[in-house]
Amino acid sequence: MSSKIYKQLRKSLVFGTTLCATMFFLISSANAIKINDNMSISGFLDMSAGANLVDDDVSAFAGYDQLEVDFKFAFDKLSAKADIEAKPGSKSGDAIKFESASISYALSDQLSITTGRFLSCIGFEAAEPTDMFQYSYSTGIPYPGYHNGVAISVSPSDMIGIYASVVSGVWDSADTDLKSPGFEAQLSLMPIEGLTAKVGFAGDMVPEAIDEKTKKATDGYLKSEINAWVMYETGPITVAGEVDVLSNWGAAEVGGLHFLGMANVGLTDEIAVTARFSGAKMEEEDMLTSVTVSPSYAINDNWGALLEVKQHLSEGGGTEIAIESIMTF
Repeated sequence: MSSKIYKQLRKSLVFGTTLCATMFFLISSANAIKINDNMSISGFLDMSAGANLVDDDVSAFAGYDQLEVDFKFAFDKLSAKADIEAKPGSKSGDAIKFESASISYALSDQLSITTGRFLSCIGFEAAEPTDMFQYSYSTGIPYPGYHNGVAISVSPSDMIGIYASVVSGVWDSADTDLKSPGFEAQLSLMPIEGLTAKVGFAGDMVPEAIDEKTKKATDGYLKSEINAWVMYETGPITVAGEVDVLSNWGAAEVGGLHFLGMANVGLTDEIAVTARFSGAKMEEEDMLTSVTVSPSYAINDNWGALLEVKQHLSEGGGTEIAIESIMTF
């Protein structure tokens, strides 16, 4: 991500109706196609190529990763957003689906409510490639994704934001059953210029089930994640750190930890370099770690490219190399 683009879009990291905004790689929203005063369209086309190297085994790939078209509507205090996503699917064609669709209403300048299918607020790294500093996700990333529900955002000041949601399923984006709802909450702080800190909690009840090994019924339990991250940006330098504490993960009484640290340095207005160290440690399992280095280049306001080398430090992990190109509109 170039330093210039990041500075422009860093201003969007505030506590608006989503409260979960992250870093934008290119100016997709600023360059949205305006249809009329109430409607605009934006999106991106993501393509990549690369190779995975594990010992003597080399597997290469190339193709388009994703096309997304976002429809945005605004009517005074009422707004809505619907995202259509197309990814490579079966031989018969691409998989096209509604990724999200939500309606937001601003009850006041400080309070808004959102309902529909929307993205989780948990996590430093973003769901979309346009919002990432590099190509890949951190090792062991545990975030929730899109889910169905109702969310409330409160911003009592420019330095404080509060978010809470009730959803049908935190980690299962296809879940629409309200018999066992999940919930999220997050506190956001921007105490000084350039500093953002967020701490959040996500929890979802796992219902009773039959243990496949013992064939006995297991009690339901709360699967949860505590997420905390901090980011500081000064001039061309951005640094961030994150920790996730996981409870009842995969099975009752099984916990774990996910972590990352990253730095992004803008060498010029168009060229930047990102370095990241990340990993995860689950109970009774070996720690997994990786190091990522990714230079990027902003060709113009709508087109960017990056190179990534990701080295897995764990035994037998191998190396991943990728080149990515993203065009936004």
